[in-house]
Amino acid sequence: MKAGIDQYILQHDLGLGAIEELEGYLSPRELSRARSLRYSDDRLDYVCSILCLRVIVGRVLGVEPQNLNIVSSATGRPLIENETDTLHFSLSRGKGTTAIAISQDMDIGIDIERLSLCCGLSNYLDYFLSNEEKCHFVTVPPLLRDGYLCKIWTTKEAALKLLGLGLQLDPKNVVVDLSSLNRGGIQQITIGDTITYLSNMQIDDYSISLATPKPAQVKTTYLTASSLVEMVSSQFYPQCGNICVEGASRELCA
Repeated sequence: MKAGIDQYILQHDLGLGAIEELEGYLSPRELSRARSLRYSDDRLDYVCSILCLRVIVGRVLGVEPQNLNIVSSATGRPLIENETDTLHFSLSRGKGTTAIAISQDMDIGIDIERLSLCCGLSNYLDYFLSNEEKCHFVTVPPLLRDGYLCKIWTTKEAALKLLGLGLQLDPKNVVVDLSSLNRGGIQQITIGDTITYLSNMQIDDYSISLATPKPAQVKTTYLTASSLVEMVSSQFYPQCGNICVEGASRELCA
């Protein structure tokens, strides 16, 4: 039986007026970070993503969201203090949306990007594309190139998050085969001594990539920020277990 991963896609459906109410769930460090953001929509995205993380992880651990002690690794990966060996999760923010993957079986990495905001990636080909990927890139029709680059970027970012390296490893050293991703397939690649399984899915205007160290069954759940606030305020929260919202399952395997 394959190990399980819960993947959550959160829509930020709350208005700017809800920020002050949501800030009550943040730690002093998170609150300082939120208030340092210059633009109000960026601040709302950040606050919604942290609320989502706290509610989902707290639900698994049976801890109220404001009582979780979330810390960061040296590479910026979020961790729950004293739970790093039994609970694994990854978070990524896109404009208006958050993606979270959580597992009690394995390390994971997830990344989400908004396709319509990836038009500038073509200016950074030398930064994150390998020579092999560049050769393939020139064969892609011009109208599809932004989407191609967005899928490659999210896939590389997810793999680097899985390894806990962030951008300490040159993205060009993570070589992906987009033809496999475009077919909805799963890639198995080796980064250093580590075998990594990579998948990509597109939801509306978002590209989402997930990286795991072994085959897994993935359940995807779609949520809104307002539904999470309702869960907390209605005291739905204290029992341990999964958040039961209609979703879809897919298998991540070679």
